[in-house]
Amino acid sequence: MWYNKYTGAVRITGGTLNAKITRPSQQFYLPTITIYSPAKVGKSLISLTVGRNELLILDAQHGTDWMRHPKLDPNVWHISNYSEWEEAYYYLRDRKHPYKWVSNDTITKLHNLALRKVLGVKPDVPLPSGISLPKRGAAGEHTKLMIDNFRRLPMGVIFIAGERRLVADTDNGSLLDSEELGNDEIVEESPNVRYVPDLPDDTRKYLVQESDVIGRLFITPPKDGQRRGKRHMWLAPHSLYETGYRSYYPLPDYMSQPNLKRLISLTQRGSNNAEQ
Repeated sequence: MWYNKYTGAVRITGGTLNAKITRPSQQFYLPTITIYSPAKVGKSLISLTVGRNELLILDAQHGTDWMRHPKLDPNVWHISNYSEWEEAYYYLRDRKHPYKWVSNDTITKLHNLALRKVLGVKPDVPLPSGISLPKRGAAGEHTKLMIDNFRRLPMGVIFIAGERRLVADTDNGSLLDSEELGNDEIVEESPNVRYVPDLPDDTRKYLVQESDVIGRLFITPPKDGQRRGKRHMWLAPHSLYETGYRSYYPLPDYMSQPNLKRLISLTQRGSNNAEQ
């Protein structure tokens, strides 16, 4: 036995007396995944690939209402205010339920509900102009708290986000939000444009650091004879996207026809057939 008189730590050969010390391999764990893209690319749909019956979607903007086909038809909890978001979290934390995954759809809209909570503005009333930085900061803290809370649930967590564009101001080295510019001022393929999850800067950075995988969805144009383009999800770090992952195994730069169960398998076991 070994004893440290300064810290009180006691260790015996082959183990420890402090039950709080564990190894990650001894813990149940499913990843936190953030998916973002422009509208109508399939963000909500891709969350169903973890398994429809194992997923609860917290739908803040009725993005699942069209999913009436028997092959879709997910379990949905509609969120209309911040208190309902908290209620859903406590249900998943404290009650017995059948779900292994929860999707926050979208974290962009849910942050808007946090801002409304701080301002005391109802969901069906327009937000006022000229919202102060302290108020916006308080809303960001509410959103970050919920990101942290969900990430620590004993289940997999998905955050769905819209997309915003940040444009580098080459004159002074700063970044301008696309909302501050007219569409004619933005060149889509310019190296000065970055495509990021649609959240305020501080909240977005927190979401990035709390996510195990961040993917950006995009669709390539249909080829001859095809009715639809092909959906892909970019995973690798990229100079124009806010993407990346934590994994012992290298992941492909992108996935075609992305499937989250397949993605999780790649993070846990790797693959010799990585797409390039």
